Amino acid sequence: MSRADFLLSFLLSRLLFLALGLAAFLGFAALGSVPGRAAGGALLKALAAEEPLELRVAGKPLAVTMRTPGHDVELAHGFLLTEGVIGHPGDVSTARYCDGVDEAGRLRYGDPQLHRFPVRSLDAYERLFADADGATAVGEISPIYLECPQAAGRMAGLLPDAQIICVLRNPVDRAYSDYQMYLRTRGRRLDPERDLTVDAPWAQADSHWVRVGRYHQHLTRYYAAYRPEQIHVQLFDELRSDTTAAVQAIYRALGVDDTFVPDLDTPHNVGGVPANMAFERVLTSKRIKRTVEPWIPRRLGNLARRVRTANLQRPPALPDPLRAQLTDHFRADIAGTEALIGRDLQHWLSSDS
Repeated sequence: MSRADFLLSFLLSRLLFLALGLAAFLGFAALGSVPGRAAGGALLKALAAEEPLELRVAGKPLAVTMRTPGHDVELAHGFLLTEGVIGHPGDVSTARYCDGVDEAGRLRYGDPQLHRFPVRSLDAYERLFADADGATAVGEISPIYLECPQAAGRMAGLLPDAQIICVLRNPVDRAYSDYQMYLRTRGRRLDPERDLTVDAPWAQADSHWVRVGRYHQHLTRYYAAYRPEQIHVQLFDELRSDTTAAVQAIYRALGVDDTFVPDLDTPHNVGGVPANMAFERVLTSKRIKRTVEPWIPRRLGNLARRVRTANLQRPPALPDPLRAQLTDHFRADIAGTEALIGRDLQHWLSSDS
């Protein structure tokens, strides 16, 4: 690109931002002119709050821009496009928010898969339970609550009497399963030569997949926010070996009928390696699910889950050197978790776990 072409591109990008800014200003001005006066006679105006947003590419700072919070990913795509960093939004493989710094002062990033939450207020959250009037116990579930640093404090602030249920899996197996899901949702296959070595990025001590499995660090926030008797920890091994007993123990903790036996025949959220990746994409497509789910009976939906499970194969076992490395990553945290929850977790440290 010649210097003249570069300058022209730079000026056009600046003119585009100027036009967007002018349009935003006019929009806010029109919004502020909606008739309405306070008791003192002053015209009520809607003001848009602005906050800085730093953009980083491959971990390196690119720019800081002021924006009204919301649609940050779309804004980042537009900025990168107008600045010539990318040629198409598809050039961006991953978009993540920073969620603080680690012990060494390095930036940490959230889940590689961007999560968009439609619920942004307490009223919107409470509307999710509008049909639960009269229920003995009302609740919901999310694996994100354990790893999110702010979740425990926010939950305790709004729901101080809540009962917290947490199911813990061997962190080595959890990290491996989570990484497989990461690959499946992106239509990628597990490559043993790339993914099952001690140098694999996902298996490093500071990777997202390893950080999520540091249960002592995460659970400590909940024990600081809630009384110990409000926190009920179960082990995945127990849930798998005697599902009915484990589920009924949860019922008793919640004060509901512990004689109820749920449907345990239909598989949910099964992991593994797809035999047919195209089939997996169709059966797990969120767009297809949103379109079809309201119109099909539950029995047919359960059949689809069984068909998907039949398409999943058992993944290769972790090689001994890789399992040993991952176990070392978690060794100190497992000891801390044992002391915190009062359970023996030594079987998580064995090579055949």
